[in-house]
Amino acid sequence: MPAATASIAAAVALLLATLGVNYTRSHVGYAGLAAATVAFGAASALAQLYRSGRMTVFRASSAAGGIALLMLGVLVAVSRFTTLDVVFTMTTLSTVYLTPPAVIACLVGGLGQLPARWVPRVGFSVVGAAAAGWFALGPDTIPTRALVITSSVLALLGCVPVLADARRGGSRNRGWRSVAVAVAAAVLATTMIYAVIVAATPITWWPAHAPSIVLAWAYIVAAALPVVAGVTYRDPPSHPEMSGPSS
Repeated sequence: MPAATASIAAAVALLLATLGVNYTRSHVGYAGLAAATVAFGAASALAQLYRSGRMTVFRASSAAGGIALLMLGVLVAVSRFTTLDVVFTMTTLSTVYLTPPAVIACLVGGLGQLPARWVPRVGFSVVGAAAAGWFALGPDTIPTRALVITSSVLALLGCVPVLADARRGGSRNRGWRSVAVAVAAAVLATTMIYAVIVAATPITWWPAHAPSIVLAWAYIVAAALPVVAGVTYRDPPSHPEMSGPSS
């Protein structure tokens, strides 16, 4: 679970940094996503390469994506401290051609290592929310609005089962990690419902009540809580007697 989460987190951090490029340079918290991308990319690669057991296709995909993001981060860092045209050219080309396959590799590799019941939830949430944010940056046309609505509904399909589990009391019974995931699902679901309302109505009143920076931070919170829960997850003991005496 931690290795899968690190891989997905690398992809999500890069997606958030890309969607929030206007805030990346002006807000310290949002700018941290660039560093988080490199950190999670490196963590994902190391986790896959040093884990015991057979190297599966999904583990290899996560490792390759993590190494690619790490290399990209190094190039970006070097380009900040040099004026050589060749470094700038390499960084630009790498960003354009290396980023999309790296994100896909990390996302696919991470999803492939999750428990089967979580794959649709995480996949719909990540892909739907990312697509909704991306399409929302486009021109205000009917096709664009339709794509935003479709993507938002897709994200909601990932949030609803999590919220349903929390309503049945599952989150309380499984500890703070499940509560964190449920809160993240609630934040993301609220954001996606807002996106559907804005895209489905021509009224200009709605955006004034949720500035873009608020929506950007909603995305960050919805991403950060499951990441913390996932990377700190530990498998339960195989047998009750291994957990020690009950208190």
